[in-house]
Amino acid sequence: MSATDEKKGPSPHKKRGRPRAFEPDAVLPQAMETFLRYGYAGASLEALTTSMGVNKPSLYATFGDKRALFRRVIEARVKELGRRYRRAFDRGDSVESSLRAVFEEAVAINVNVGGAPGCIIGSAAAGEAVVDEDLARFAREYFALCDRELGAWFDKAYGACGPIHGASLGRLVSGVIHDIAIRARIGEPKAKLREYARDAALALSRAAGGVGSKRS
Repeated sequence: MSATDEKKGPSPHKKRGRPRAFEPDAVLPQAMETFLRYGYAGASLEALTTSMGVNKPSLYATFGDKRALFRRVIEARVKELGRRYRRAFDRGDSVESSLRAVFEEAVAINVNVGGAPGCIIGSAAAGEAVVDEDLARFAREYFALCDRELGAWFDKAYGACGPIHGASLGRLVSGVIHDIAIRARIGEPKAKLREYARDAALALSRAAGGVGSKRS
């Protein structure tokens, strides 16, 4: 090989890095844990690739970059949380019992025994919102989605039976969920969080006028 050939480097048509040898969805929980523990800015590529068990070329080839990975993690988490909260909601047969089931699920989700506590959107995304408008917008969209979905669940199941319903009730329910996440993040004991969940469910059900049972 000539000196000229050495300077040319690899052919531009040759693929770089190893072929992907992992299932992308399978490594998202590890990425989420890293983002939740260190925050978006604090989660280095080294920490992410180590926790996910992949190399940097594979990460870039699969997810694009750190920001794209973060969005993928949040999108997967939003879908998972939606399923979990919906199952919890369906266990209730009154406004209060549905609220309590949702708030108890929030406690179980955010205490996260063995991992970093809290919510990745409320902790990692919101923490960067003042310096990153893209993440701020993404967090706002998530909060708005929570408000709409939660309000719609209660209206459809129980009707507008009080002065607070629809999106207004959804915002209050969502607010309690996010507050539980913050309290879990700073280490409030699980017993105290469960007490809060019970009290919040009782107070909100009374404000919503929710004394009836679910519609058939």
